[in-house]
Amino acid sequence: MVLVEFSERKFLSLSAKQQHKIAASVLSFYHTSGKILYLQRYNAIAKLLNLYPMDQDFESRSNRYHHHLNRANISPPENMFLTKNISDKLSNHPFIGIDTYLCNLRSAHNVGSIIRTVEAFRLGSIFFSPTTPTIENSKVQKTSMGTYPLVSTQVVDPDTLINTYKKPLIALEIRSDAKPLYSFTFPKECILIVGNEEYGISENLLEKAQSVIKIPLAGGKHSLNVANAFACVAYEIARQRAAAMSPAE
Repeated sequence: MVLVEFSERKFLSLSAKQQHKIAASVLSFYHTSGKILYLQRYNAIAKLLNLYPMDQDFESRSNRYHHHLNRANISPPENMFLTKNISDKLSNHPFIGIDTYLCNLRSAHNVGSIIRTVEAFRLGSIFFSPTTPTIENSKVQKTSMGTYPLVSTQVVDPDTLINTYKKPLIALEIRSDAKPLYSFTFPKECILIVGNEEYGISENLLEKAQSVIKIPLAGGKHSLNVANAFACVAYEIARQRAAAMSPAE
């Protein structure tokens, strides 16, 4: 619960963690609303914490916010970060015909991140396997940073995907016979399959895939977080599209 009305005596009776948690909350309210009332309340709190009044540039505000979170022993997910106003707006770019199938993903954070990437690159629809967290999940919504209503999504079981959707299936999987991402040319329409964080893509889907691709890695781990790997592929798709649309030199 955020304390926005407080007496000096009551505030100073709180633990240091509680004090800094309140400071972070009031600062977040000010950043979101722009209301001078919250700035005045924050500066009153800062004085009680022996801090100088906060500078008004975004970098100073962000650093002060994370100072309070650190002192409150809070490790915030990205959706708790202050966001800089970079004039987010609805895009006029159409979604392209490259859809994504999320096969048995477990992490709602990974799903939300993938949704955010799909919207950023305007790839296409997202199909969830029945066990994958969907946009009904609050963690998916938060991690998508508000993009989940902008992307077409639905739950589809693997058999329906194979038998109903006629686009070629492209599997992103770590296999010795997989084609390196940099040497693979994506068709105009396809379904990119992304697999489970632990065991990858189910065998029945791999058997039906027209192509299997991988991201070549040099490190000892030989794998990336699934959302990070997806972002690499999404960028390569966008790069190929841009190159195809550019006039030949």
